[in-house]
Amino acid sequence: MIALHAAQTIISHNTAQTIVGLNTDKTTISLNTAQTMIAPHAVQTIISHNTAQTIVGLNTDKTIISLNTAQTMIAFNAAQTIVVLNTDRTLSALNTAQTLVAQNTDKTIIAFNTAQTIIVQYSPNYNRA
Repeated sequence: MIALHAAQTIISHNTAQTIVGLNTDKTTISLNTAQTMIAPHAVQTIISHNTAQTIVGLNTDKTIISLNTAQTMIAFNAAQTIVVLNTDRTLSALNTAQTLVAQNTDKTIIAFNTAQTIIVQYSPNYNRA
């Protein structure tokens, strides 16, 4: 599911797929899946997440994340960031010009952000520095 350049985007998602909300003014995502949510370049991003994967909030003015997973949370380049985190794994962030790599031991998620392009790659045993 991809919502691109929308003024307001609300996504309710209960599958085993991927949500990408890109360049939206307001993005609200309620997510209960076993995959990945990425909402970059949103003015306000609120994420409620109860899965076993990864949340990435990228380049947002305000990012609020409530997280109860067994994996990884990354929020960087945010003006105001509030994180409530209950996880048994680590935090990692790699910031190049427009590239984010979220990586953990069991599973790897890679999101590349160009001007209007996001690629999310999911592999059980794939590592990339």
